[in-house]
Amino acid sequence: MVYCGKPSKGCANCRKRRIRCDQSQPSCGQCTKIKKECPGYRDMLDLSFRHEYSSVIEKVNARNERKPARRKNSQSTEWHPEASTKAIKTGRGQLSTPPRLFGWDTFRFTHADYVEMMKRNGSTSPIGPMSTFSMYPTIEDRGMAFFTANFVTPSGGPTHGSFTSLYEMKQCTGTLDDTVVAGITATGLAGFANTTKSAEVMRYARRQYAIALHLINKALGSPEDALRDSTLLAVLILAIFETTAGSKQLSLKEWRHHMNGAAALLKLRGRPQLWTPIGFKLFMHASTHVMVGCLHREIAMPPELLELRKEAFQSVRDEPVWQYLRTADEFTIFRGAVRSGTLSDPEDIITAALIIDRKLLQIFTDIPPGWIYEKVVSEVEQYVVFEKQYDIYYDHCIAQTWNGMRTARIMLNETICFQLTRLSESRPGYHSQWEQSTQICVEMSDAILRSAPQHLGYISRLPFQGDGSTAYITEPLKRDPSHPSLGSWFLLWPLYIAATTRVATAEMRAYAGTILEFVGETIGIKQGTNLASFIRDHSAPGHEAAGAGLGMAVDKGGKRIGALRVMMDREDAEVEGEERTVAA
Repeated sequence: MVYCGKPSKGCANCRKRRIRCDQSQPSCGQCTKIKKECPGYRDMLDLSFRHEYSSVIEKVNARNERKPARRKNSQSTEWHPEASTKAIKTGRGQLSTPPRLFGWDTFRFTHADYVEMMKRNGSTSPIGPMSTFSMYPTIEDRGMAFFTANFVTPSGGPTHGSFTSLYEMKQCTGTLDDTVVAGITATGLAGFANTTKSAEVMRYARRQYAIALHLINKALGSPEDALRDSTLLAVLILAIFETTAGSKQLSLKEWRHHMNGAAALLKLRGRPQLWTPIGFKLFMHASTHVMVGCLHREIAMPPELLELRKEAFQSVRDEPVWQYLRTADEFTIFRGAVRSGTLSDPEDIITAALIIDRKLLQIFTDIPPGWIYEKVVSEVEQYVVFEKQYDIYYDHCIAQTWNGMRTARIMLNETICFQLTRLSESRPGYHSQWEQSTQICVEMSDAILRSAPQHLGYISRLPFQGDGSTAYITEPLKRDPSHPSLGSWFLLWPLYIAATTRVATAEMRAYAGTILEFVGETIGIKQGTNLASFIRDHSAPGHEAAGAGLGMAVDKGGKRIGALRVMMDREDAEVEGEERTVAA
């Protein structure tokens, strides 16, 4: 391999001018000085790989020209869609695949490759031809490719990407652990099965899931393997499987099992996991999942994880995403204290909630340019656009962080309103605080609904880059079929909260149900269908005082409690009972 020198980290303008780039965000200082738009910076990880396809093809062709011509086989080996169907379903309902014609490194198949493949074939479905080469992709290949294209996104601009540790892990070790591969295959095939409505593929996905669980349990039995990055990564991937594959009705039980396992692994791995880039990314990824689970269940995060997260936050830049996560940790402590009764006085609860609410407001008031979104008014009626308005973000990851803040503020202000009902209406500021908190819930819910087109892949440009200065659009939005499913996955819970909060109208609930149904049936994340059914099966909360902060309101006497909380309490008890049985 020829060494071509260390690649420059500077922007394209600075590299062209051969000057030193200060790599500032969102624009480097040199571009700012000459008043030229900065094109951004390259991903150093992508530069670690070089495409040698053309040179390899030339060598093979040259070698073949020197060989005597072979008699051409009358049977064509070209790939066709029907061949793929035959590869999946056979005589006795067993899954089998034709022999692979050559090895395919699926982790070189990136999201960019997926997009190019879709454009080249003019296909809007992942079932289309996968290559112009004569090859039969195995069902495992399809699962790996689907996961990579839909759940792995690169970092760039203000975005840190998702599951980028997969590439880094493979770059460091040269391969991926069997546990991770089984988890990726299971999750990818679950999404693929949902989009193609294939029960046979889903059965195979569940078999792969069982294999992954077996390998994880085997790893946990070894003190050395339990601490490996691959073990924690596999647990995180299987948590996505639960949301993607879904069940006949809404349930968080299996997801809760995986989050408990992730929390236990994070405690076991301790401070050393923060000392490597991969370990640090996995810790932040896993601990944030645990934090979200704690918010849903209204319990505080384990003290050990809170301490590790405090240490981790000291080594990151002062970006909005880290500031938000730091404040979200405080929110879990607050929610746990209120639920447990440690914090019970209405005045104290309102004061604490207002402090956290103002912190969140401040974080998203003073933000870098890359975090600012554009408000757009559409003149075209579309089911994906709520009341002809939507917002354009840098990408769905930025929209996810904004929506995380919004759901937190909705829950905080729902709590404030409920605590106000426990006080006398003659309390100074009672009515003004009620109106202010109600207005915040309305604004946050509307903004979540307006973010749906971004999450679903209907936005094709960056904010503030339209053809004109006006924010009025006359053309209908078109969905990019290669948009990662991860964007829709991020939308599930914010959309549910917005649709079931006290201020939600019938139109908001209907819109949320439609979008969640689309996520489940078209995108392939079955939890969307379950959440849509859950919203429709439970009556609208009306305009009583807000309560649980999980969407479903309670009346002023506190008698009618959210159905989601009831389900969570029941499943929590079941999980705890199962874990005690296993421990015994």
